[in-house]
Amino acid sequence: MEERSKNKEKFRKEIIAAIEFKYATNNGKGFITEFEKDVEKLSLGRKYQDFEAYNLVFCNHRYFYIDELIEKVENSSSEILSILALSYFEGPRKITPKTITNQRIDFL
Repeated sequence: MEERSKNKEKFRKEIIAAIEFKYATNNGKGFITEFEKDVEKLSLGRKYQDFEAYNLVFCNHRYFYIDELIEKVENSSSEILSILALSYFEGPRKITPKTITNQRIDFL
């Protein structure tokens, strides 16, 4: 640890990628706060390391605060690729809107 703190540049490429997975299991508004905390953690890590950062959010039910969550995802830090994937049932019909992200991604 001492060597790492003395020569930070030597260890900037120690990590290749950081990924946060978040899965909405209920309709609590606290889920949005958790998303924001994940973005903050990844942003803090990028200050000290050169790595790709991904924040992947999945939801398989009709989330009550979806508009607010979409806004947070779309406007999150561009240093981190944030992706929101929704897929849920309303009665017999499956609802799978287009994946939401904060960056243009050609493969989505």
